[in-house]
Amino acid sequence: MKRKLTLIFSLLWLVNITAKADIVIDGNFSDWDAIPYAHTNAEGTGGSLLALKTYGTETHLYFLVEGTTAMTFNTLRMYLDTDNNPATGYDNSWQYGAGAGADYMLNGNAPWWGDLFQHSGNPADDWGGFTSIENLGTNPAVHTRSAVVEVGGKNFIEFSITKSYLGTLGAFINVAILDNDPENTGTLPAIDPDASVAKYLKINTTGNTTLPVSLASFTGASTKNAVKLNWSTYSEHNNSRFELYKSADGVSFNKIATINGAGNSNSRLFYSYTDYSLSSGSVYYELKQVDLNGAVTSLGVVEVKSKFQKTQFNVHKVPGQDILELNVYTNGNSASRFLLSDINGKILTNSTVRLVPGNQVIRLPLSAKSGIYVATLNTTEGLFSHKIVIAE
Repeated sequence: MKRKLTLIFSLLWLVNITAKADIVIDGNFSDWDAIPYAHTNAEGTGGSLLALKTYGTETHLYFLVEGTTAMTFNTLRMYLDTDNNPATGYDNSWQYGAGAGADYMLNGNAPWWGDLFQHSGNPADDWGGFTSIENLGTNPAVHTRSAVVEVGGKNFIEFSITKSYLGTLGAFINVAILDNDPENTGTLPAIDPDASVAKYLKINTTGNTTLPVSLASFTGASTKNAVKLNWSTYSEHNNSRFELYKSADGVSFNKIATINGAGNSNSRLFYSYTDYSLSSGSVYYELKQVDLNGAVTSLGVVEVKSKFQKTQFNVHKVPGQDILELNVYTNGNSASRFLLSDINGKILTNSTVRLVPGNQVIRLPLSAKSGIYVATLNTTEGLFSHKIVIAE
C-alpha cells in the first residue's frame, strides 16, 4: 500500500511540474497541447490569422498563433495596452473601434530587424508618439520567435516578450496581433466584418491566460419605448451566466437581469436583452460574467442616452402570472387612465393610475385570455396606445 501511495504521489508531482514548465520557443509546439485557446476568430474573419494561445510566467509572456497557410509574419506587429486604459496610448480605433490604446508596439521580423516601441501616452500624438526603446536585432532578450511552421495544413508560430521591457504590469493586459506583410493580411482579434465593434483581446499576465469569456461586442441603443442591449462573444470557457446591471449615475449599479451563458464554446455567439424600465437622459449598463466556480468578471459598461422627452409607456404580461405590468416614464404628476381592450373595442380593464415624474412600474390584475389587445394610457399630454399579444 505504501509503495502505491508513493507511486501516486510521484505521478502527481510529475504532472504538477510539467504543467508549470516554461514554454520553449523552438518550433516544436507540443508544449502548448495542454493550454486551451485564449481566442478563436469567427469563421471567415481575421484573414490569415485563426486563433491564439497565451501563457505567462514570472518573466515572460508567450504566444502561439495559428493561421492559414497564407500566414507569413514577415512583419509581426503587436499592439499592447499595458495600463488597461483605451483612452491612453496609440489610438488605432479605425481598426479596433471598441477598445484600443497601445502603450507599446512590437514591430519587425526578429532576430533580423525590428523594434519595441513605447508610446507617449497622448492619443493626439498618433503614430508620432511611438519611440523605439529597444532594437530587436541588437537585443534578442526582448523578443524570441520561432519560424513559421506548417502542421496539418495550417501555419503556426510561437514567440515571447520579456515582461521587464513592458513596465509595470497588472494581472491583465490587452493585445492585438497583425500579420502585417502585406498590410493587415491577418488580424487577431479580427477587425472584419465590423471594425467599430472590434477591440483588443484581454489576457492574463501570469499562468494559463484563457479567460472565461472573450467578448466581441457590447452595445446599447434607445428605441421608442425601451433600451435594447446586445452583446456577442468569440469564445466562452466554463461560463455559467451573464449579469446585467443598471445605473443612473455610472457609479451605483443594480442588477436587472441574468442570462445563461453557453458553458464552453469556440463559436461566435449573440445575446440580447430589452430593458423596459424607461429613464430619461443617460443610463449606464454594466455587463458581468460569472464562471462555473462563481468568479465574477466585469466585461464593460455602456452609456445609453434615452430619447424619452415626454410620456412613454410599454406594457406586457408578467410570465406565469395573471398580472399586467406597465412601465411608464412621464415628466409630471397626473391622474391618468389605463384601458385594455380587445380588437373589437370591448374594454376589459379600466383603471386610474397616478403618475409621478420619472420612471414607474405599475402592476394591474389581468383577466384576459390569449389574443391581441390594445393598451391605452390617457394622460394630460394625450393618448398613448400599443398593441400587445397575450399568450397563456
